[in-house]
Amino acid sequence: MARSMTIAKLRNYLNTLASGLIDNEHKDETTSILADCWTSLDGGDAEGMHADKLSGRVEDMTWESPLLSFKIERHGRTVNGSSRADVHQWVIDVDRGTASCFVVGHRQLTPNSPRLDVKSLARGVAALILEEKHDPKLTWLDARSVKVNLNEVIPKVGPAQTIEDRRRRFRIELGHVLESGGWCRRAKGSHLVFDRSEGE
Repeated sequence: MARSMTIAKLRNYLNTLASGLIDNEHKDETTSILADCWTSLDGGDAEGMHADKLSGRVEDMTWESPLLSFKIERHGRTVNGSSRADVHQWVIDVDRGTASCFVVGHRQLTPNSPRLDVKSLARGVAALILEEKHDPKLTWLDARSVKVNLNEVIPKVGPAQTIEDRRRRFRIELGHVLESGGWCRRAKGSHLVFDRSEGE
């Protein structure tokens, strides 16, 4: 009974509104009533949604009986370093007491990191190796072997995916440059180690 009463309150309020986009004057009241009955909606817990996430974040709220729909920005991906947020579309059927969610887009929250010139970076590191320089970017294992310290070359600052992409492109480019100088990368191991070819 309590469940049907809370949803009925939402339905009754919406039936006083005209169809279409709900104006700001009525959106806050609609959102408040919706939050009160959110736990009563089947499917309301999808995508980790909670009633307290509605306040002040609902966009494009539309009423077309019996469906109430709105968009909301979710920031779950930013926890893992992403600079984008998902935009979810929720559709509430007030007759059935159900809630459905769909991912309808993404938003850029912060500017993308500028593209790193890995070719210039690789040429610089290659020059240090070819000239047998001592530098924080390098650890010389012996006279013919050197480990490139990636944390010194491309620090772990920013989104993880961006860092990994930059390091992948750097490894490829550095390998190309050093190969022409008589150095080859070791095939095994997770470290970026290069050996001087025999005869060089």
